[in-house]
Amino acid sequence: MWQLGRLMILVVAITLGLPRAIWATNPTSPARTAKHTSLADFLNDTPSEAWPEEPVPFSEPELLTPAPPDASPWGEPLFSPMEPARHMGRGNPLSGTSWLNRPWHVGVLFGVLSGDDLIDDHIELQQDFIGGYRVGYDFDHFWGWEINFAFGEIDIEDAQDETLSLSADTWFADAAVHVYPWGDAQWRPFLGIGGGFASFQFDDAVGVGYDAALFQVPLTVGVKFLHDRWLALRAEITHHVTFGSDDLDTMDNVSATIGADIHFGARPRSYYPW
Repeated sequence: MWQLGRLMILVVAITLGLPRAIWATNPTSPARTAKHTSLADFLNDTPSEAWPEEPVPFSEPELLTPAPPDASPWGEPLFSPMEPARHMGRGNPLSGTSWLNRPWHVGVLFGVLSGDDLIDDHIELQQDFIGGYRVGYDFDHFWGWEINFAFGEIDIEDAQDETLSLSADTWFADAAVHVYPWGDAQWRPFLGIGGGFASFQFDDAVGVGYDAALFQVPLTVGVKFLHDRWLALRAEITHHVTFGSDDLDTMDNVSATIGADIHFGARPRSYYPW
């Protein structure tokens, strides 16, 4: 008799709980607008505390739905067993999807580089177009890393003969860590710092050749916009602090670029009962 009673309790619990488990993964359902703080509230479907309304920028929700916001701007430490806070409530927080649903991204960039003096009072790097590629990974709602490669044939001016049309084959390669202060939001401003190399290959007005790869530190400020679950648009400004060597001076080269990233990877995770 006791086994039969436990079986009946199990059947009733499954019958009552299964629909709520399904509704909890769908932020467009009315059941998603409230939470329960006691077993009695849950069984009677009488919410004791209302959830704050959040925008749903994408029509078809995925399994990943928002966790309650937390006071900490950085969430839990890396590899914490507890799920960190997803956002700071700014920039249209995501509902029904997440940047971590597709943490990997590859992208292209295009923009302008404003150059500094390669050699003081001799060779000046002009303003010209650059393009490039990138790959990155978001390992947290507030943190990620990225590898960038940008290149261009940049005009140079030689003080010894300003009438000559000269150029330098230039590229920048670096790896950087990004921090996203607003977290899991559709508008995602970020700051980045890293390290890498900048290469300059050119001949001056008298035919003397230069070919140097210098250490550089990229300092970046930018913003990403999640246009679709798999597509992000972005714009950024990077200050390439390039340290002089091999007859070339220390430089402050600045690039302003726009680009697009394709996001992929990972499986959506359920945050039931949130």
